[in-house]
Amino acid sequence: MTLISRLAILTVGVSTVLSFCISALAAENPSPEDHNHKKIRTRHAEPHSRYLIQFPQQELKRKTETKESDQPEEDSPVAPIYTKGGGFQPDKVISFKQIGERELGLDIFYPEGWNANESRPAVLFFFGGGWINGDTLHFYPQAKYLASRGMVAICAEYRTESSDGAKPPECVEDAKSAMRFVRSNASTLGIDPDRIAAGGGSAGGHLAAATATLDQYNCKDDDLSVSPVPNALLLFNPACDNSEYGYGYDRVSEYWQSFSPMENLDRKVPPSIIFLGDEDSVFPLDRAKIYKQRMIAGGNRCELLIYPRQRHGFFRLDRKTQDSDPNANRRYFLATAEAMDRFLISLGFLSAEPTVKSWLSNLEAQPAK
Repeated sequence: MTLISRLAILTVGVSTVLSFCISALAAENPSPEDHNHKKIRTRHAEPHSRYLIQFPQQELKRKTETKESDQPEEDSPVAPIYTKGGGFQPDKVISFKQIGERELGLDIFYPEGWNANESRPAVLFFFGGGWINGDTLHFYPQAKYLASRGMVAICAEYRTESSDGAKPPECVEDAKSAMRFVRSNASTLGIDPDRIAAGGGSAGGHLAAATATLDQYNCKDDDLSVSPVPNALLLFNPACDNSEYGYGYDRVSEYWQSFSPMENLDRKVPPSIIFLGDEDSVFPLDRAKIYKQRMIAGGNRCELLIYPRQRHGFFRLDRKTQDSDPNANRRYFLATAEAMDRFLISLGFLSAEPTVKSWLSNLEAQPAK
């Protein structure tokens, strides 16, 4: 064997050994991306304790899935009110719908001194998440505040793509089911059936508006004689335009005209208030202005409040950053909550002056976590 042949064989052998060593090291030391992914999956799997009795363990894991960007930095302690859910627990969780073995719940916040013999105004909030994910904690702060003002405030669960493989129309079905359930059980819940508002953010805002505007997408098991239409709408950067100029068209293109609230305003629509940043990409400002024009043309009340230089989700207390301004979460929560309050006062849902500033100040005094 020539010297050149021996060198070639030696080179191949060394390359094989090196490849084996590198593979072994990679298996023992996964990449940062793999390591972070495992940490996220473990953290998301931790159930929220309030559902241990209400729902099976499998639903618990899906229900608490969140994006890390929704949470504050771990090394930056904040008062509980600035964390997702605001540190609140509902006074009661009840089931309003069952699909097979899957139960959907209503997280209820009662006002002080409430009893079932009363006839209080109420509000149902629907969380955002693009009809893909999310959970009821998103609107706990708004719900808790409105409960402090005398309303029965409810955060409704609905099926999503990640939790149940649900399509957008099924989300609308669940939202309508929730409205019908609350109205049907108003006497048990201590609620005035003619003073029920619906609210939500992003896809949840779409669902709130959908209960008032869409004829289709009703659950076959519902009592369809009960109206799902709320008496007022509180819409936080809602995904109300599902055309190619708005949000979700690629997923609902085959039926977008019957699914988009903006295309179904040719009717009596409850008084509505919309909170929107002028840099919102889900409900672009020019489309929101057309929505308002169509509402007014139909003889409906629609207030569009525009917040300069604000993007999607600007109203939430638990957002990690707001243009590098640590006080922005507080400022925009207060602004939108007070405007929401005054809107409800104008409709006879509430009375007296808003108290959100003192309410929030008291919660900020709680120990940071």
